[in-house]
Amino acid sequence: MVSKVVAYTLVSPDGVIGLNGRQHLLTDDGELMKFDTIQDAKDFIAEAGEDPEDEFIDYSEIDEDDVEHDLYHDGTRVE
Repeated sequence: MVSKVVAYTLVSPDGVIGLNGRQHLLTDDGELMKFDTIQDAKDFIAEAGEDPEDEFIDYSEIDEDDVEHDLYHDGTRVE
């Protein structure tokens, strides 16, 4: 199993802390954006002008074979 890193926040686009799961960082095509390391994810977020150490941004490892439609909002696999 090869793992990848995903970044997510609990804050919804309207600024409200969500109760309905995590908001994952997505590609322009709406797919889950995966990074090789946590540092790669943090670098991407910093280059986009955001603080990668923000208290509402977190990172987790997932199986590389996971795809967006097979994941719940919290990044766990749909069985």
